[in-house]
This record gives sequence, C-alpha cells and structure tokens, in this order.
Amino acid sequence: MKSLVKLFIIVITSGLLFSCRSTNEDSSSSDWKALDSYHNVLAEVFHPLKDSGNVEPARRLLPLLREKGDSLALASLPGKVNNLEMKSLINKITLDTRSLADDIKSGASDSVIALKLNPIHDQFHRIHHLWNSGKEHENHHKD
Repeated sequence: MKSLVKLFIIVITSGLLFSCRSTNEDSSSSDWKALDSYHNVLAEVFHPLKDSGNVEPARRLLPLLREKGDSLALASLPGKVNNLEMKSLINKITLDTRSLADDIKSGASDSVIALKLNPIHDQFHRIHHLWNSGKEHENHHKD
C-alpha cells in the first residue's frame, strides 16, 4: 500500500511540475531569465520539503538559491513589472533568501528551515503571479 501511495505522489508531483514548466515557457523564459533561474533552484529546494519533509536539498542548495536571489535583485526588471511593488517584492525575497542561507550555515533546525522556506515560496508565487498578469494583460492588447 505504501508503494501505491508513493507512486501516486510521484505521478501527481510530476504532473504539477510539468504544468509549471509549460506555464513558465509560455510566460517568461527569454524575458526574465533571472526569475527563471531563481525558480529552477527554488523548485529543487522547496518541493522535496513540501512533498516528503526532506530538508537536505535546502541545506545543500540554499547557497546557490542565495546567488540566484542576488542575481535577481541586480537584474533589470522587465518593463511591465518595473514598478515599486515588484522592486519591494524582489528586495524582500532576496533578503529572506539570504537570511535562510545564513541560518542554514549556522546550523538551523529542520523546523526553522521549513518555517522560513514556506514564506519565500509564497513570495515567489506572488512575484510570478504579477509577472504572468503583466504578460496576460500585454497579450490581451495585442489581439
């Protein structure tokens, strides 16, 4: 029975990852590479924690996620999201990513990692939502 549950979780997770990647290809890729790079590492860090409580990828990859966050903060914002709200969101996710990386380096517990990683993931989705809203809005005007 446990194998069936694990198989079900793998199938559902794979489907969700595939659907996220399809959306990514349609709405970002070449326009905001820094966001895509951050998201690629965040997915590797967050989903094992969410799916199975595994914090090892977070412990191993947070220095890389920190680098991607710093790159995101330094990158030029695409015109449609170059506004104070997005700058504030990028600043917050960058600072929170740095803080978590520092906590992990200092030996943070699994519960602290989980507690701090969830809001970072939520912040990313807020950024991504605003980015996609801008793309959808832009595409509406082209029709």
